Amino acid sequence: MHGWESIYGLLPDARYRGGVYALYRSGALIYVGRTGNLRTRIMAHRRRFEFDCVKVASIDSARARKVLERKLLFRLRPIMNIVLPARLHATSYMF
Repeated sequence: MHGWESIYGLLPDARYRGGVYALYRSGALIYVGRTGNLRTRIMAHRRRFEFDCVKVASIDSARARKVLERKLLFRLRPIMNIVLPARLHATSYMF
């Protein structure tokens, strides 16, 4: 996994890359998601949310994406995510 990066520098290279992304508005986290195609998914969110910053973690493994997304949702509780995990299971930390 690479570190969090700005989507603006990543988009041309991330056309078919999977990962976890975080959307921000005025410095506040509003949404966390995972996808198999970062560019397409984030572009689709432009029609749904108003955001001014995107951070992404490029991750190849679908299972690792799911685990990271769940951890972020549980800990950060973004305001635009409708379904949030009530608790973390011990197995969610294993890849």
